Amino acid sequence: MTSAATAALVATLALGVLVGVAWLQGLRRPLWVKAHLYVALAAGALVLAAIVLRVPGPGGPPGFVPVLLLGLAIAAGYFAYRTRGLRKAGAERLLALHIVAGIAGFFAFLSWMARL
Repeated sequence: MTSAATAALVATLALGVLVGVAWLQGLRRPLWVKAHLYVALAAGALVLAAIVLRVPGPGGPPGFVPVLLLGLAIAAGYFAYRTRGLRKAGAERLLALHIVAGIAGFFAFLSWMARL
C-alpha cells in the first residue's frame, strides 16, 4: 500500500511540475490540470489508506501530519484553480500554498514511511 501511495505521489509531483512549467511559459493545459487533480485525489486516498492500515504502536510517528498537509495542498490547488479569474493575487497566494503544502506533505509522508 505504501509503495502505491509513493508512486501516486511521485506521479502527482511530476504532473504538477509539467503544469507549472507550462503555466510559467504562458500555456494553458486544462487537461493536464485535470489529470493532476485526479491523480492527486487518488494519491491522497492511497496515503490515507496506507496510514490508516499501518497505524504504528505507542510512540510511533504521527501519521496525521502528511494527511493534513496533502489535504491542505489539494484544497488550496482546487480553490486556486477556481478563483483564478476572480482575484489574481488571491489565486497566486493559494497556488503558492498549494505548492509548499504539497511538497511538504510528500516529504512528511516519506519521513513517516521511513520510521515504520
